[in-house]
Amino acid sequence: MACSTRKSTELFLFDQPLEKFTGRQLPTGEEVLRRLYSFGCNSKSNREAVVTELVEVWVKARIPTMEIRSIKVKLESVVKKYEKLKINRKRSTNTQQAKEVHFKNELSRLFDISHKDALSSMKNKKDQAFLRDQRTERKMAMGGVDQELARKETMRMKKLARKSEMAEKEKMAKAEKFATVDLSDSSSPSSGPSSQENSPFRGETSSQVSSSPKKRLKVTPEVVSALDRTNLSDRKATHLLQTVASSSGLTPASRSTLRRSRMMTRTALAEDIKTSFQEFINAEEPPLIVH
Repeated sequence: MACSTRKSTELFLFDQPLEKFTGRQLPTGEEVLRRLYSFGCNSKSNREAVVTELVEVWVKARIPTMEIRSIKVKLESVVKKYEKLKINRKRSTNTQQAKEVHFKNELSRLFDISHKDALSSMKNKKDQAFLRDQRTERKMAMGGVDQELARKETMRMKKLARKSEMAEKEKMAKAEKFATVDLSDSSSPSSGPSSQENSPFRGETSSQVSSSPKKRLKVTPEVVSALDRTNLSDRKATHLLQTVASSSGLTPASRSTLRRSRMMTRTALAEDIKTSFQEFINAEEPPLIVH
């Protein structure tokens, strides 16, 4: 069986595939690409494996990262550019050569997967300095893992997650408190015993009452105002009102119905404000308006 030579495993534009990340610095785009092709091919499972290893390095550096799906999208974008250049590698045009040089320069820099608010959310000054260095000169390197500091950082992140969860629950509870249910009976006035006695269809009336449809949860302007004040999206508001309707034995409003009600209420409110303002400025002695 023939052994593979160094030349046969060499990558287009780069050196050999990378067996593992060093862990001393945050990987560059070139290192990420070389690590991917060390698995043999560009497949979804291989990309996911590289993303997992990449995130582990950033976690070790205690730097917040973007969401996993965003990292995958970023990696896929780099791979597509690489594969396109690879297909056209036999072209000796100036344009092709310029694209290859530009691509190599791009990948020589940090493959940045930090969260958009990473620097502002990091409390440790050394960690902040390390991220800035990795984005520019790349002279710093990570030492051993400080277990105590890592433990404190983990606790801090869990605490922030709990606070975020509590804030979301408080927002939902506030909206539920303001949500009002119109329980007025929209059916015809209920018949008393005397009317039932005079009706020749007493048995059918009893059956009709028992099988009457559920009352529908009405989305009143007060409900819309409460949802807007708590800044709930249509999806979250629908979920909330469905829960309220279910616990009250009512038929919930659909998301489209809620959306129309919110738009109509906002339009009506805007017209009321506009009308009031016109009456205000058209008064016999209108007040001065300072801009």
